[in-house]
Amino acid sequence: MFLLVRDVSRYAEWGPLFLGLFSTAERADAARVAYIESVRANDPLREQAYHVPDLANDVRVASIADRRSVVEAPTVFLVTLHAEGMGQSFRDYLAVFSSMDDASNCAETVSAKAAIKPVIPEYVSIEEIVPDDTAYFTASPFEAFTGGLWQGKQPGERSNRALSKEG
Repeated sequence: MFLLVRDVSRYAEWGPLFLGLFSTAERADAARVAYIESVRANDPLREQAYHVPDLANDVRVASIADRRSVVEAPTVFLVTLHAEGMGQSFRDYLAVFSSMDDASNCAETVSAKAAIKPVIPEYVSIEEIVPDDTAYFTASPFEAFTGGLWQGKQPGERSNRALSKEG
């Protein structure tokens, strides 16, 4: 699978911004061209702190660890690590899974590792994503770094962390 992301100032947004998840590099490249054309005339991120936007370089396709057991699933679960410190924030898109259980296991492992020796605050989230959908150009699946379908608890606590989309 392939991510379409946009690099932005780490002082302004949780970057890189998620623009979509695509089943092939060709679909991701086509979506990249479509996104750039859709914002070229009126880029909502044309002014950023400590970053001069350059759509050709900032909008990019990146591969992601594909850990799906069901390749043709209509939705997938994206596990993301969020970190913030010294006024900056970023996202690290870790892996894609076909089940919430598998994604939750990954999120628990990453969260436990982050809790061992925290240097800066780190958070893990899981978002349910529809592959090959360009709706994410304007509607981010990330409510906030503590949002999403999964929200970690303190180390050692075990429970089903799947939350409803409302909660």
